[in-house]
Amino acid sequence: MEKLKIVHAQIMELKSAHDLLDLAGEFVNEFAVFHAFAILDAAAAAPGAGQRLKAMAALEGRAVAELVSEWVQLRHAALQSAEMRGGSWPEDVLPFSPDGPGNAGLGQRARLLPLRSLRPLREAALAAPNQHLIVTWTTGAFANLAVNLALSVRQNVPELEASLAVVCLDGDAQQLLTARGFFAVLLQGPTDDDAVKNPWQNDDLWKFKYRLMASLISLGVSALVLDTDVVLLSDPFKHLRLDADFEVMTDLFFPESQLLSTTLRPEDNINTGFVFHKSNNAALQLIIAFLDSFDALIWQGFKRDWFNQRAFNKLVLEWVDAGAAKVLYGAESWCSLRPGPGNWTNVGGVPATDPSQSRTCGESDLTIRVLDPAVIAHGMNYFWRRAHLLPPLQGFEVAAVHANGVEPKDYFLRDRGLWYLDDFAERFGEHPLFFTYVHARGSTLTEDFEDLAAAVEVAMLLRRRVVLPDTMNCRNCPAYGPYGFHAWPRSAWGEELGCTFDYFSRAGLAMGEWLRFAAESGVARLERFRALGRARLGHLEEVKDALSKLRGRAAADLEVAPVLEFGADVPIRALRDLLKAAVGGEALDSLPCAWRAWPATTYACRDAFLVPTAGALQVSPEGLSDCDGSAQAECGVLPFMCCEAYFGWAEKFEALGPGAPAWDLPCGCGLRHCKESRPRPGEVCCEPLAEAARKKFGVSCGSNPSPVSALPRLVPDDTDTYSSSSMRELAKGRLSTEDAHRLCLTSAALHLRQVGIDAQHRCEAMLENFMAAHKGFAKDAS
Repeated sequence: MEKLKIVHAQIMELKSAHDLLDLAGEFVNEFAVFHAFAILDAAAAAPGAGQRLKAMAALEGRAVAELVSEWVQLRHAALQSAEMRGGSWPEDVLPFSPDGPGNAGLGQRARLLPLRSLRPLREAALAAPNQHLIVTWTTGAFANLAVNLALSVRQNVPELEASLAVVCLDGDAQQLLTARGFFAVLLQGPTDDDAVKNPWQNDDLWKFKYRLMASLISLGVSALVLDTDVVLLSDPFKHLRLDADFEVMTDLFFPESQLLSTTLRPEDNINTGFVFHKSNNAALQLIIAFLDSFDALIWQGFKRDWFNQRAFNKLVLEWVDAGAAKVLYGAESWCSLRPGPGNWTNVGGVPATDPSQSRTCGESDLTIRVLDPAVIAHGMNYFWRRAHLLPPLQGFEVAAVHANGVEPKDYFLRDRGLWYLDDFAERFGEHPLFFTYVHARGSTLTEDFEDLAAAVEVAMLLRRRVVLPDTMNCRNCPAYGPYGFHAWPRSAWGEELGCTFDYFSRAGLAMGEWLRFAAESGVARLERFRALGRARLGHLEEVKDALSKLRGRAAADLEVAPVLEFGADVPIRALRDLLKAAVGGEALDSLPCAWRAWPATTYACRDAFLVPTAGALQVSPEGLSDCDGSAQAECGVLPFMCCEAYFGWAEKFEALGPGAPAWDLPCGCGLRHCKESRPRPGEVCCEPLAEAARKKFGVSCGSNPSPVSALPRLVPDDTDTYSSSSMRELAKGRLSTEDAHRLCLTSAALHLRQVGIDAQHRCEAMLENFMAAHKGFAKDAS
């Protein structure tokens, strides 16, 4: 009766039947209540509700019976999903929260989106060729990416445009999409500051993709759900086998040997940016279980993992470990996890319950197929490794590219020719000014970055954007051998393919503050760029002559053409020195220095491992990789940073096992233009050697925590969440309290910069609270 009163109060606040139907979508377990209101007039249970329903139906010119019929049609599958609570969780899997699946209070959770608002997607699926539906979702902040995806469909696979639907969470995004002729559905999303400033943490946005999938399944729609930072190059449906409940992309490079391996980061197994789901009970069961398990932003004082893909993978891996899910790749299938050599497990991963034997696959209620990462490509496999150029897939048709794990996304999409918006004038203005130069091939890392730094300074002096080079020496990249870069085909002139600076240094640093001085190398391939007028200075003597004619005017007046080309006989450093001399400056006097510390949280190897010992797990005394990068830390010139390529994807060297190379590039990219001092232990200060830069930027100081002693092991940043693998293994009785405490202290030092007695007390309380929260489930291996 109390539940009826709550629902009745909400009904009385509604303005129309449309609002009531959306409320039905929010409270899937209350369908029977709404149905009862409609049929019985609810006179006894909630006086006035039936009359309100009739009034709302009259307002929209529809009969109550018609509305009820629509409810039944839309809510039938949702009602079934509500009844799945019991028995949907594998018996041997520790719940991610004891009030997760099976708890009677789950009926209050908004598992589904308002289905009335999504009904046009069902109609679009029925009308689309082969009833294939492609769905993405966006807000105004990311709408350009959604437009880029839609334009990639229009240009590369126009036959699928009728199958594309964009769910817009605000009117601005819908207007932008519909103005270009794309099918867009408005479903108003969160508009508060939290959604704008912290989209990764916002509860509605964190869950939205999974609620969207559950809602589509409930509407009877099988769909390919894409993140907005995906582009389609050919028909992805040609690569689906349609033999699984889900067909997904992966962030792994080598699924044959890496898929389901306990040595890898959990989040790399399934990339949720590309998910094809069938409309069936098994698919719905998994998504609902995930939404139930990770419903709470905070549970018992523990945060939810900010990274929903990692949380999703952990749930899937534990289901596989329990024999509740089967994973397919190519002709292979697995029904258990795959421990690494010596049964060791990445500390952030999911250890195998019985690492000594693999389970024989039989019939499974849930089947997930992982797709080829060279065909359905994740960001680093396409933008960085160029897997589509490597045998045996050289020249193979790539279907989809996901710009994940790269930053900034639009930089990589633009640079690699996957940006379909014509926004040239918006970016560069009515009178764009660029310059190009010939970046020497085959240089050392230091020489490459000396030239690049010189080019940035020339851009500042000329007040033009330098078109960044794509001929840096790929052999300087530590991944050159391990990831097969040597097998790339040569150019038409027999030269090795060159690399852009993002193979070595974090791209976002250079494309932020310095964006007004630089343009990605790919801009040179645009028709708008090629159509610009240009002037050429082929020799250094020509530059000197041009400077002499300026008669004291700024170097920016050197030429008026939109594109100024410097030939191969104008070395970029010599050009920089010549321009500097003309204004009384010196090399590197316009760039600041900063301490480039060993970036512990995103470094090349994460070497904390769990190994089975006497029936339990403990922290390995030695990792399989040497993670001491302290010798690489140094004062460096901004904006370059060579020991951190964003998300590094360098850390994936650990997946290659013992003997894999380290990401051993110097943090400052080998540039020696800074003076270093150590005023106190644990601190390093940097200042430019060039006098003008020293006066302008002064001294910059940073922390040098001595990683060998202070940060001996690397752990992921979800250690204090309720899906923490180390705490879950403690609760399962497979990790000792002592080892769990050690891992907690390491995480506190790495991610919170917290050490000493405060960290000790925090970890003691956290482990104690976690065990108490799982009371009735947890065991103790101490």
